[in-house]
Amino acid sequence: MKKILFALPFVFALTACGGGGGGGSSSPSPTQDKTVPEQPVTETKEVVVSESGTQSLPVSNASSLIYTVKSDSESTSSASTNSSSDLPSWLTIVFDSGSITFNVSEVDRPHSITIEFRDKNTNEVDFEVSLFVDNSSGKELVSKVERAISQSDRLLSLENDKKLYFYIVDMLYLQDLITHSEKVDTINSFSPEEQVSYDLASNYLADLKVRLNQYNAGIAGQDELAQQLTSFESAILTHGEYSSNAIESLQQINASGLPALPKTDIVFSESGNVYSRFIGSSEYGQWVDGNWVYNPDFEFLSKIVNVNLAGTCSI
Repeated sequence: MKKILFALPFVFALTACGGGGGGGSSSPSPTQDKTVPEQPVTETKEVVVSESGTQSLPVSNASSLIYTVKSDSESTSSASTNSSSDLPSWLTIVFDSGSITFNVSEVDRPHSITIEFRDKNTNEVDFEVSLFVDNSSGKELVSKVERAISQSDRLLSLENDKKLYFYIVDMLYLQDLITHSEKVDTINSFSPEEQVSYDLASNYLADLKVRLNQYNAGIAGQDELAQQLTSFESAILTHGEYSSNAIESLQQINASGLPALPKTDIVFSESGNVYSRFIGSSEYGQWVDGNWVYNPDFEFLSKIVNVNLAGTCSI
């Protein structure tokens, strides 16, 4: 009896540890192959068409295709080869034997759209066309806007008016027409950045930059861009009155050797491609063989005001 009782703990120990069990252990199932087959890459053809222009794309199976116009990655309903209901008003597509022709009418801004072409029998995508429309009629305006923006720092600070102002102050001091303290006070009093007109022109400049970006993105048209440019130019003209009046007040002291300066506005010179109150004004000089030449009385300005008519400097 004692031998039997002595053996019982070992039986329980084996049972608790799973010993003696005849059940087999389960093994994890092998990982299933979940590889997704690669999707075919759609061929994209880039087509650039000028305003009021035409561009043909060679396509051997053109007669068997239909198109879907995509806008902002969202497709509209597909249209047949005989319908232009899904196309913007400025675009028509013509399917000829062996080619697709894109005809663009007059536009007021650049455009960029994607057109998907499918086989009308299988509905499978054949290729996509990224169509870019160049607004040629707006290039001159865009160039002028870009020029205004590139010259804006000098226009807002009235940089070259300041140089002329300081030049006159130096002449007055050297001729003992003002004292040194008056010279310092007069120089310090010239502060275009503290004028209300500076803030106004700065705001119009910011709006002009936004409008140019909207135009390039096809959101805003030429008229909207031109209107914004006019607003900025008007603000600069008003801002320029501050320095013009300041210079005029100095001239009343009548320094010898300084001619009376005609009061002109800061405007855009088409010939010089620059904003200036001097360049392009017949009061100060004239164009000779494509070069700006000051009248003799104002030749000194060429040594005071630095201008690169091919660059981005302004007066």
